[in-house]
Amino acid sequence: MLPCALTLACGMKNSSASAVLITAVHPDKPHLLLRVLAYGLLQKTAANRVVRARPPTVLRSIA
Repeated sequence: MLPCALTLACGMKNSSASAVLITAVHPDKPHLLLRVLAYGLLQKTAANRVVRARPPTVLRSIA
């Protein structure tokens, strides 16, 4: 589950960084930010469905 969580976290940070970048570069064009926010919402919804569809994994101790 850890690799999946790490992958999802990195993707979420990238979409948040793009929202900040677009706001800084084009503050007079809010419609561009709307696209990034819509993509982030779609990404989070899809990730939730993928994670819930996977069977739970059992963590084994190393020792």
